[in-house]
Amino acid sequence: MKPTTIAHEKSIYLEFYSSDTEGIGGIIKKDKNDFKVIEDSDVERDEKGGHLCLVVEKEDITTENFISILKGELHLDGRFIGYAGNKDKNAVTVQKISIPYSDEISGKIDELHLILEKFKFKITEKFRIKRKIRLGYLNGNFFEIYVRDCDTVQAETTERLNKILTEISNAGVPNYFGVQRFGANYDTHIYGKHLVLREYEKLVEMLKNDNLFSRMIRNTNNDYMRSVKNLPYFFLDIFIAGYQSYLFNKILSERMRKFGLNRIEGDYVNSKQDVVLPLIGYKSKFPTGETGEIID
Repeated sequence: MKPTTIAHEKSIYLEFYSSDTEGIGGIIKKDKNDFKVIEDSDVERDEKGGHLCLVVEKEDITTENFISILKGELHLDGRFIGYAGNKDKNAVTVQKISIPYSDEISGKIDELHLILEKFKFKITEKFRIKRKIRLGYLNGNFFEIYVRDCDTVQAETTERLNKILTEISNAGVPNYFGVQRFGANYDTHIYGKHLVLREYEKLVEMLKNDNLFSRMIRNTNNDYMRSVKNLPYFFLDIFIAGYQSYLFNKILSERMRKFGLNRIEGDYVNSKQDVVLPLIGYKSKFPTGETGEIID
């Protein structure tokens, strides 16, 4: 187990690698097609469902920007648009988005292809589902990643990769929330903390200095709660999810520091006998023993 030396990873508690082997160096995302993310989400089809699921392939655009475009083209309230998580702008990504179903909306989707293509995304499939997709409705993501200009020759690269894969197979990997959960400036979790603690003035003052949000903060005569409530709901969800993710990473890193990835008494485990940790929330169930003490 090797600690990270990267400052922004430390700031969001991405503290440990499960492998001790030196990496291979190189560059990822030299070309946008070098990095593809395919969402694996739990979405059940329902021919009479009240929501329409869109399978979207996009590049050079964030999930938030895509939703903003979709909202404008379909004249939808952003509160009713659902998605399971943010995807990287600098990659080819495939993910599912839900919108309220109606025959009219479904017909409009079919007419949007030419408009959408100029924004570098396309809807590859649509089908009805029962419920709105929400943050966290994910089994995970599949990745296709090309690494270019490695520091090592091919034989050494292969040897190191095999060692790393062996270590991962034996020890597992810490399932951290990655940097994309925390925004371009790694501060989404700070917004979320202020929101959860109802520190609305602190939140508004931070948002005023953020290029993305400054124009959304309306002058409400220092009614900071009202200013926050005027923000689109999906941004508030992102703030809270960012704070939950930060706390999860912090708990996981402290647990790894003390016990590695080994199971200990009081842990929750899943059907594969992997240790699982809770996302902090009102209905969370916490493990007991020393892991529970870390959470407390």
